[in-house]
Order: sequence, then C-alpha cells, then structure tokens
Amino acid sequence: MPDFFDTFFKSLPIELYAPLLKNSACMVGNSSSGIMETPSLALPTVDIGMRQQGRLRADNVLDAPARREAILQAIRRARAPEFRRSLAGMTSPYGDGHAAERIVRVLMETTLGEELLLKKALPDAPAAARS
Repeated sequence: MPDFFDTFFKSLPIELYAPLLKNSACMVGNSSSGIMETPSLALPTVDIGMRQQGRLRADNVLDAPARREAILQAIRRARAPEFRRSLAGMTSPYGDGHAAERIVRVLMETTLGEELLLKKALPDAPAAARS
C-alpha cells in the first residue's frame, strides 16, 4: 500500500469528524460530505465512483473512477502542494457558513403579526368571480 495512507475511518461522530477534516491532508471516499462540506475548508477531496454523480462540485473535488490506479493518481494530485495552493480563496457552491446569522437577522427584522399565521392555498379570486 502506498506510504500516504495513514488512517481509515468508516464513520465518526461529528465532534471528532470536524476537527479531523480541518487537520487532514485530503479526504478520499464517496460520501456527500466530500462534496458538500470539504469546500468550506478548501480540503482536497477525491470522490470515488458514481455515487455523487450529478452534485455540484467545487474546485477542491477531484473525481476518480473506482479503479485502483485512478484513485491513487487522484490522491497524488490532491496531495500535491500546487493543487493545495490553487484552492486558496476558493468559494463553496454550498454557502459560506453564515446562513444562521442571515436567518436570525431576517427574523429579527420581520414584523410578526396575524398575516404570517394565515395560510392561503390559492390567491384571492377577482371580485367578479366572487359575485
């Protein structure tokens, strides 16, 4: 096995997972986490196979078919210093991590009243139709 394989994890609780991602050289697998969460950290990610096909990808995600040599080649590229440098300043297509702050601001600025509690299935009918 190549010398850059250090540790494998099948599953981890979030309190271990997040710091591990932050301190990893790269992520390898076929999890949606590699597609949706690693862009926020600009963490190089090798996505193996077709499981995540069709999902929007950030610049940090390298796709590899589920073949040994293709996976090893993608891992080598992900770990290359020039690839890591190319991710500096990248943005995530899944947000910037500040959604909660924006939601709180909108809620604080929204006037609460009865009209928010009333549901309408259809728009009001024109006056002629109500007669």
